[in-house]
Amino acid sequence: MTRFRRQLAILCLACCPLVCDLSVRGDEPSTPAPPVEMLIDQLNDPAFEMRSTAEEALVQRGADAVGALAEAARNRGPEVALRAVFILERIFQRNEGPAGDAAELALESLERSERAPIVDAATRALSGNHAIRERRAVAAIRKLGGRVEYDEDLRANAMIENLVRDRVAMGDRPQQIRTIWITKEWSGGEEGLRHLRRLSHVGDVSLYHIAGSGVSREAVEALAADLQGLQVVRRGNASLGITHMPIGTNACRVSDVVNGGAAEKAGIIPGDIIIGIDETPIEKFDDLVSELKNYEPGQEADLRLIRNGQLKTIQVELGGWDNVSAVRARRDPFGNPIPRK
Repeated sequence: MTRFRRQLAILCLACCPLVCDLSVRGDEPSTPAPPVEMLIDQLNDPAFEMRSTAEEALVQRGADAVGALAEAARNRGPEVALRAVFILERIFQRNEGPAGDAAELALESLERSERAPIVDAATRALSGNHAIRERRAVAAIRKLGGRVEYDEDLRANAMIENLVRDRVAMGDRPQQIRTIWITKEWSGGEEGLRHLRRLSHVGDVSLYHIAGSGVSREAVEALAADLQGLQVVRRGNASLGITHMPIGTNACRVSDVVNGGAAEKAGIIPGDIIIGIDETPIEKFDDLVSELKNYEPGQEADLRLIRNGQLKTIQVELGGWDNVSAVRARRDPFGNPIPRK
């Protein structure tokens, strides 16, 4: 045997025990996780430790356990049913993604069940976590191309009021949703409106339903029927960028102009009374809203208005709704608008 072959044989003999050991031992198989149904059965176990372990295991299962937990809440005995609702709430709280969404939908469906204790438990779970629901709903609405505005004036005014009274400013005061915009940028269709329903705790919100959004009038009306305090405002594609507040008259009086909007660019100022657009007379604000539905962003129009008792005609290039806000602009002590974040 040559020297090379002797070295090769010695090397093979040295490695043989290791190879044999690996082939026999292998990777020890992991213990399979218990089925979800078995864990749900254990929620009624007399031993507290068994129940607690089952609860934690179901929470860890996340989305995989949601369907069975919802079914248990509808059909199992009272103790298991209520524990199932509690576990769904924990899954909702812990998960930002699909598992959290699935748990929230399950809780919403249980609110409509026929078991009074389960309805109450699901309602408490959702209302008690309204801040989480709002945050996730707003994120979903914005992801789908919707726009959500908060009434920053409420917070700013509260801070000023507290400073005047020599008290600590309420910097942590939560802002309130003021407007939601569904424009042509909306990609959620009518199915996406479910995210607005997650804001059931919010009141006095205006929903701006802009033409071309892909959402029907009927779908928006159904949404408004479900959400108390939701005011639907319908507009065409073109925007002038003014707010209106009748003061002692129904005339179309400009209350404020949107910073950077079409009206401001054209030189329209608060106090102007609009009496016509092109050849169409305008008697009230609703007339202007209706007539603007015949225009598109980028079109020019002649506005006839009265300013300080004098008749004026101003040409304006109409805009869209991308930069238009229904929330009154915050202003500094000199009256200048503060840019929004």
